[in-house]
Amino acid sequence: MENKHLPGAIFLLCLLLWQAKPAQAQKALTYPAADGVIFYAPDTSSQIQFGARIQSRLDVSSIYSDGLTPTEAEFRLRRLRLKASGYVIDPRLSFKLELGFSSNDLRESLNNTANILYDAYIQYALSPSLALSFGQFKLPGNRQRVISSQAMALVDRSLLNSEFNLDRDVGLLLEYEESLGQLGFRYAGALTNGEGRNILSASQDLNQGELNLAVTQRVELLPFGWFEGGGDYFEGDLLREETPKLSVGAGYSYNDDAIRERGQRGSLLLENRDINTFFTDFIFKYAGWSLMGEYMNTFTDEPVTMFEEEEVAVGTGNGYMIQGGYVWPNLWGVNTRYSSTEPDPLVLSFYQPTTELLFGVSKYIRGHRIKIQSDIGYLTDESLAPEQQEYWQWRFQMELGL
Repeated sequence: MENKHLPGAIFLLCLLLWQAKPAQAQKALTYPAADGVIFYAPDTSSQIQFGARIQSRLDVSSIYSDGLTPTEAEFRLRRLRLKASGYVIDPRLSFKLELGFSSNDLRESLNNTANILYDAYIQYALSPSLALSFGQFKLPGNRQRVISSQAMALVDRSLLNSEFNLDRDVGLLLEYEESLGQLGFRYAGALTNGEGRNILSASQDLNQGELNLAVTQRVELLPFGWFEGGGDYFEGDLLREETPKLSVGAGYSYNDDAIRERGQRGSLLLENRDINTFFTDFIFKYAGWSLMGEYMNTFTDEPVTMFEEEEVAVGTGNGYMIQGGYVWPNLWGVNTRYSSTEPDPLVLSFYQPTTELLFGVSKYIRGHRIKIQSDIGYLTDESLAPEQQEYWQWRFQMELGL
């Protein structure tokens, strides 16, 4: 798909880099792989940090074979992201921008244009424990969705996440974090449009004259204290926790009069529906070992929407995922995952059950920012032709980021 916005976006990023170039009145840090490229104003009152990442991948599958014989191979640029973040005047007033340019990143918006905008928000720290963000951001949904795609222990996220995650939205996000003795506590609440990233239903003559918003809330408890280096938000125990660490999270999202089949994602519904999503998850790490799991359930009244002879259904149903692995001190790691999705019986003519069983190996060269990963899996998808519903898949991926 041709992206008419790509040249302008690249020009804008180059312009920002040129404006931020180190000169006599500025000081620039070196280029550490873990922090991107950072520039400061002369009085250090402002800072801007640039980063980029590439995921290059090869997928091989036996989807058209009765056995293990490979029948399909595809080289993919899975992700290509450019990022900028920093603060202005006061470190409490910060911002983040992220753009995506791979074919997978350029999902179409409602007006059939490439959607390159991922994150774009302003954040103000009301206190050391409380922050308010305004703009476009990841919703506080299931843990694996909130974890960056750069920080996966296997090549990509689970089928459960692909089916039921909330993705990004535009609005307000309040985040609170506190230590209650040894116990760690987090809360996040979002009030958003409910229509996904960079979408305005008003331009589509939808939901006009009504307060059709979405409310999403998430709570986390860490009974053994905080993870080393924020380890509850990257997969694999790369930092080898010296004591057992556990985080348990749960949340709920209510999307009032949603216009898309998966709330913030998917095609337009033919009638608006109130969509409810419940999710719960956990992650445990100790001495190189890690274990995480998730459960999600999406439901609504009368999920099938109709107009004349056309039908579109809300993606209702439930599923779960369990994943675990080990990372050696030399930063070689192994992981395995099983996930399953089960659509609601009322929408089985639109969505079908899926499962995946994966085993993967990773070599972390500089944490998750520079790594090589490969996994092999057995998948089932009942939406495919009967002879294609069970198949093997092998994936190989290199990640390079700064």
